[in-house]
Amino acid sequence: MLTTLRSKILAISTATVVCALAITGAATYSITRTSTFQTIEQDLDAITAGNTMAIDQWVASKALAVTAAAAAIEQGDPHDYAAYMGKASGFPITTVGWEDKTFKSTTQTAAGYDPTARPWYKAAVQAGKLTVTKPYGDSSTGISFVAFVAPILRSGALQGVISGAVPLTGVRDVVATIRPTPNSLGFVVSTDGQLLAHADAKLILKPAADLSPLLTPAALTALATAKQPLEVELDGRAKLLKARPVQGTDWLLVVALDKAEATAGLRSVLQTLAIAIVLLALIAAAVSAALTATSFRRLSQVRDAMDTVGSGGGDLTQRLPVHGNDEVAQIAASFNQFVEQIAAVLKDVQSGVESMKTATDEIKAGNQDLSNRTEGSASAIQETSASLSQLTVNVKQSADAAALATRLANEASASAAKGGEVVGSAVSTMDDISGASSKIGEIIGVIDSIAFQT
Repeated sequence: MLTTLRSKILAISTATVVCALAITGAATYSITRTSTFQTIEQDLDAITAGNTMAIDQWVASKALAVTAAAAAIEQGDPHDYAAYMGKASGFPITTVGWEDKTFKSTTQTAAGYDPTARPWYKAAVQAGKLTVTKPYGDSSTGISFVAFVAPILRSGALQGVISGAVPLTGVRDVVATIRPTPNSLGFVVSTDGQLLAHADAKLILKPAADLSPLLTPAALTALATAKQPLEVELDGRAKLLKARPVQGTDWLLVVALDKAEATAGLRSVLQTLAIAIVLLALIAAAVSAALTATSFRRLSQVRDAMDTVGSGGGDLTQRLPVHGNDEVAQIAASFNQFVEQIAAVLKDVQSGVESMKTATDEIKAGNQDLSNRTEGSASAIQETSASLSQLTVNVKQSADAAALATRLANEASASAAKGGEVVGSAVSTMDDISGASSKIGEIIGVIDSIAFQT
């Protein structure tokens, strides 16, 4: 987790670099991708056009030979123009048929052969000009043939039809050379969806839909005029298809460019960008760590100093070094100022504590003196209490003596009434009274002394 300021700053700076590189990389990839697909389209156009031109020339040479022969041949072909055309222009089979159902051919035909009933004858008559027949397979060799046929016209009247049958191996040879990438290929298909030439001989004369359900006749017709290539899947691999019509036929040359191989450079660019982003992010993190190491080391010193001060064991006379004008230097300067203020406050506190100590000592001395005086007062009070106790005893004795005197006086009075026999007792009693009075006088003196002391 990002628990420290340094890790957060490094994470933010690295993330910023990564985002910037990612945006730049995305823009670069987008531009490169657009340019790559434009190049692919241009290459597809060039490859398709170049190979179509080769097939166009092959078709044109065959068509020219048949047209020339149709213009020069005479009834019955006495000069063997048809055979000569076959040898000169590469037609294995040449046939010329006339409206009277006579014919001349370089191959054996069945008995009762009627040229006017053959599909190639009818196709030429229907077109009224040179045309190329639908492909057909030779029953004996299994080779696919097409026939270049042209009507023989004299003064606008149909005299017959000349045919030059040629295998599609020539077209297949052209298609076989279409290998812009190892898994790319080309094939020729008619507008009605029949494969005419393909690297896989088993697919010839099969529907193009066998390659992909998307290759319908309508899709093929649209593909011939489309500017953008059509992406379809052939044999489990994505292909970019481009088609061009072959002049003088209803054929289309289709080039299927393997998308993965065509865009290999684009993937390489993407991988390079990804690796560059990772490497540059690591370099940015390392550079950021190196550049901020000194500042964070100084910041750590500030933290350690504050921890020491906060723990109560710091030396307030120490100061942090201040280098530069950055935020860390400002923090160090502020910390030094803070420590100076704390030191000044602590000095004031120390001075106040010393003053309080002096006052406390004085208060202690006063308390000691007060304690001593209190002890003296307590001693005096104890003495007074003892004197009062003694006084109480003396007063009680005086009271007893007074009671006794009263009793004696009463007795004396009784005795006086009796006469002289009591006089002796009265004299004795008066002596006792005199003694008690003396004690009372002493007690009164003690009380006066106590009263004076208090």
